[in-house]
Amino acid sequence: MRLRPFASQVWPAHLQAPAQLLWNLHDALQDGVAPASVPHDIEALCNDYGLPVQVAENQINAARRYAGPIRFATSRDLLDFSRQFAGSHGQLLGHLVDCSRSWHRKPIEEFSTAMFLASRLFRVEADIRKDHVFFPMSDMESGGSIVEDFRKLLMIPTTHPLVWRHIVRIKGALAQALSMGDEQTGWVRREFFRSCLGTAYLLDSFRRSDLRLGAVRPELSRLRRLQFWIHRRFGRIR
Repeated sequence: MRLRPFASQVWPAHLQAPAQLLWNLHDALQDGVAPASVPHDIEALCNDYGLPVQVAENQINAARRYAGPIRFATSRDLLDFSRQFAGSHGQLLGHLVDCSRSWHRKPIEEFSTAMFLASRLFRVEADIRKDHVFFPMSDMESGGSIVEDFRKLLMIPTTHPLVWRHIVRIKGALAQALSMGDEQTGWVRREFFRSCLGTAYLLDSFRRSDLRLGAVRPELSRLRRLQFWIHRRFGRIR
């Protein structure tokens, strides 16, 4: 399953280049490369396509946390960061498909937050190597000894309360985002619901798994892939 919704290759040909430029910025920022100001190519892109430069600035400002260890005291702190960083990226992509009204902002932020937090479940090992922890300290402290050594996160079962609280956060964000999909058409609607449904299936697979968190990959069994295809093809979401 792909945890990169609205990747450049799914866009119409005339929008693939600007979408890829926004993804390049998003990836570079996660690598700890946060420029002092909005890069010239991004500023030019914003001017050419009518994207808000301030939103790009918000994403860059949020990304400054990637320069060092990342910790979040509470669930709210984690969600606020995700909405500013991933949500800003989602808003920029949304403007490319004319999802730029004031009522689009909240569902786009929630959709982007859900996708971002879901991806963290499958990148725990890579994140820990960078000293980045995308679980609230409040959750970890209530769970006991995990906070003493973050590498223990790799060994907890996918049914651990810490993981389930994270999944609840993701599903909550997805639920707040779904309303936006109903007003979309064509490839945007298909990609939106594919991403939502695919992520929900991946999260659901956690409770069917006896794996450790560090061993989980964003993959579904053949049966679950068939169920996913049938749901997309014949269900309400397609």
